[in-house]
Amino acid sequence: MSLQLVKTGSSLPLTKADGQPSTKFVVELSWNANGPKAPYDFDVIAAATSGGVVGQGLGKTPSTANFCYWGQKQTPGISLSGDNRDGQGDGVDEALTIDLTQLPAGVNQIPVVIEIHQAAARGQDMSQTKGATAVIRDVSTGAALAQVNLDTFGVGTTAVLMATIEVTGQTAKVHAVNQGFVGKDLNDFVQLLTA
Repeated sequence: MSLQLVKTGSSLPLTKADGQPSTKFVVELSWNANGPKAPYDFDVIAAATSGGVVGQGLGKTPSTANFCYWGQKQTPGISLSGDNRDGQGDGVDEALTIDLTQLPAGVNQIPVVIEIHQAAARGQDMSQTKGATAVIRDVSTGAALAQVNLDTFGVGTTAVLMATIEVTGQTAKVHAVNQGFVGKDLNDFVQLLTA
C-alpha cells in the first residue's frame, strides 16, 4: 500500500500488508548533493506531543526531551540513525524510527518536520535541490506508506511540516500536511510545540 502525500488533508492508516496495525515505522530522508548553493544539510525532526487535535493543532510537549533531531538522536519511542550533512552517497541519508510501543503515555500526535539546517543564513531553500524526498515505511515489511517530494516546494521554503502521525494506543494514521515554511528552522518548531 502506498500513498503520495501531495494533497493536504489526505490520510492513511499505518498498516502492514495483512491489514494489521504497524507499530514501528521509519521516516527515510534522501537528497542529492547538488544545487547552486550546495552542500544542503537536510534534517528530519519529530516530536511526541499531546493535547492537539489533528487538523486543528499540533499539540504540545512539556519538554524539549521529546524532540528527536540531530542534536538529540534518542528520545522515548523515537530515534535518529545519524546526521548526514551533505547528501553524499547513495540511498537513504537519514532515517528516523518511531516505535509506538515505546512512546510516553498520553502522546497522540507526532509532527514530522523536514528542514534545511541553517538554510536562511546560507541563502538556501528547497526549490534549489533535486531529488529530495521523505518516505514513511513499515519497518517489518519495508512497504512505503507515504511519500513527499521536497523539491516541489517554492522559493524561500526552508522547512516543511510533512505530516502528523495520529497515535491512538498502538495504532496510528498518517495525515498529510505538506505545509512549507519560509525562513523557519528547528528552533521555531521547538518554540511552537513546547508547552
